[in-house]
Amino acid sequence: MNESLKKIAILLLTAITSASIQPTTAQESALASLDHMLDVAQGYVDVRHSRIKSIEDMLLESNLTLQQRYNICEKLYHEYFAFQLDKAMAMLDERYRLADEMKNNTLKADTQIDRAVLYATSGMFFEAGEVLENEIDTLSLSKSQLVEYYNAQQRFHSDFWHYTNDIEARNRSGHKKIYYREQILANCDPTQLLHRTITIRTLTDSGNWEVADSLNRSLLATLSPNVHEYAMVAYDQARICEALAQRKEMIEWFARSAEADIRTATKDHASLCSLAQVLLEQNDIDRAFRYVTISLNDALFYNAKLRPWQISAVVPKIEKAYQAKQQLQRQELQRQ
Repeated sequence: MNESLKKIAILLLTAITSASIQPTTAQESALASLDHMLDVAQGYVDVRHSRIKSIEDMLLESNLTLQQRYNICEKLYHEYFAFQLDKAMAMLDERYRLADEMKNNTLKADTQIDRAVLYATSGMFFEAGEVLENEIDTLSLSKSQLVEYYNAQQRFHSDFWHYTNDIEARNRSGHKKIYYREQILANCDPTQLLHRTITIRTLTDSGNWEVADSLNRSLLATLSPNVHEYAMVAYDQARICEALAQRKEMIEWFARSAEADIRTATKDHASLCSLAQVLLEQNDIDRAFRYVTISLNDALFYNAKLRPWQISAVVPKIEKAYQAKQQLQRQELQRQ
């Protein structure tokens, strides 16, 4: 067993062993499990840093071919994706430079598709649009690359649709999101994760929540809770439960999604902040404050503009409630 696997095994054992409290409800059980995972979260970050260091050390070899260097940089890009934005961008720049030096247009296209996705998910919508419209020759793409390109387009338009206040731009992106999702469904193997997630999101967009619920639960059953994809699908399940007025189960799925983010040392995440907002409504103020604080710190570590801005809009209300609770506790102690 290598050192990274040993560290993960120790972290999991610690989390399980420390869960000595027996919660009375499924919701409380999920939150207690998440609390224990947050206690050991830094260990998973350390494992990821160790894995990155071992990959970076490969670049020190003096006899590497350009293709080998490209492959290593691609591995590093995927390690930094949703972890550290600046370093993910640096790996994209190096991949493009190497692909250009090799005069390999296929690898250049792969890099630019990845760049568009990273721009979109980090809120750099203008840059994402520029890459998708002006820097990728779609006529030269293979079928698999076209599917990845369609996915980049639908992610861009989906995210932009959520965050723009311009009605005309919102309508335009809404139509394009639908178009590119249709292209994915027409050109992607129905058994693939991408096809299944797009099918589910198409159902939720049309308000067909019951069917989406059934398909999403089936998809979750195929995924390990130790992968980044599980966190995203669990987040979707939480939103489906919210739409179906299943609020207790919604909280459980937000917690499971957040746990998967911890296990994968993901810093660009949404579930923990969403959970903080829900718990504030339930007057679970201490947890809400802890969760939103961790969310903001993770977003600042990731270093994109969008997520800290989103979280900062939530912080004042939670912070105010937390300070009020602290003040009340101090007053009660003084009266004793």
